[in-house]
Amino acid sequence: MTTGTAGRAILILLSGATPRVIGEFILLV
Repeated sequence: MTTGTAGRAILILLSGATPRVIGEFILLV
């Protein structure tokens, strides 16, 4: 149960963080 919730949170964080990281990386480059 805990792993399922953690996995969900990680997936949400990854899908939300990926565009941000890419955008910041593009801005830096």
